[in-house]
Amino acid sequence: MSLPTKKIILSFLLVLSFPSVYACSDHESASNNIKHEKVEKCEDLKCVRNHIDEINKEIISLLAKRMEYVNQAGEIKLKNNIALAYDKKRSDQVVDTAEEFGKSKGLPEGFTKSVFQVIVDKSAESEQKSMDQNKVKK
Repeated sequence: MSLPTKKIILSFLLVLSFPSVYACSDHESASNNIKHEKVEKCEDLKCVRNHIDEINKEIISLLAKRMEYVNQAGEIKLKNNIALAYDKKRSDQVVDTAEEFGKSKGLPEGFTKSVFQVIVDKSAESEQKSMDQNKVKK
């Protein structure tokens, strides 16, 4: 994947910080917090790249936060005697919901789906590794 493609994907992820379908009862749906800030008009490539670099940092921070919740899911699964991280039904739901949200934001069809498929797959992979390590410790 080329660097420009990676930057587009990372920039896109920031827009896609949408709520989980399973919000805990103590929290409002995160959809109330979704904002789409106006994009500043840049006059040169340096300005554009600086904004993209900042957005990339925000996306990475969101992915790190997401991974903390993924790890919590793994801990809860282990407590409930669930040995596998990957849940096809949930995976499909996350990817499909992301795709619909992406389309509503004007992103090309299939773009969000392919990005989120990678996020879901890598998250499940990491979650499984963590679950396997925690099983061994007990």
